[in-house]
Amino acid sequence: MVFVSIFVMLLSERRAGLIAVMVAFAVFLLALFTIKRKAFVAIAIPTVLIGSIYMPLFWNDTGTLGQAARAVRSISSPDPRDAASNAWRDLEAINVRATIASDPLLGIGFGRPFLQVVTVPDISFFEFWNYEAHHNILWVWMKLGAAGFIIFFALTLSGISRSIWLAKTLHDPELKTFAMVALGAIVMSLLFCYVDLALSATRIPLVLGVCLGLVGVLNRIRD
Repeated sequence: MVFVSIFVMLLSERRAGLIAVMVAFAVFLLALFTIKRKAFVAIAIPTVLIGSIYMPLFWNDTGTLGQAARAVRSISSPDPRDAASNAWRDLEAINVRATIASDPLLGIGFGRPFLQVVTVPDISFFEFWNYEAHHNILWVWMKLGAAGFIIFFALTLSGISRSIWLAKTLHDPELKTFAMVALGAIVMSLLFCYVDLALSATRIPLVLGVCLGLVGVLNRIRD
């Protein structure tokens, strides 16, 4: 299932999703280092070797197999398509930050458009273009205010720490595996929310909510 998901992202060329997978995998390895050193060595060494071969080989490849390398390359030297996308998000971020500054404590609430202090390229075909921001992490602050922003991060970061704790303390292999899967899902959700529409859709909140809810009771499921 994981390989199917990665293959779909390669075909869709969603660099945000690919970067989220790579960072989540790095977090997974760091957690594994504290949980089971032998498994960490068995996975980390081949990963580093494969990555050291793949990245130089596909660094300038624009095909499907080169999308992971393109995602990493776009961070420092984006191609024209990625540069245009980055520029649009930078302009949108100015508007989102200005809206946050207008009411940082309480937020503007839902159903109200955010301020347009700089002009962004026209994407009016998307009817919620001035209601839902690609910077979904800042969008939480903009809509819910400082208290909602703090609660959101307290919940998600506690979910990450609890996932690692469960993976380290549970004895049932299936439950340990789910704790690690939940860890990856939470990390990927947060990373994807940082650069794209996610929390304002349905799929990411559904996955994030299920993982956070089950992580909260995972140690009691077997009983």
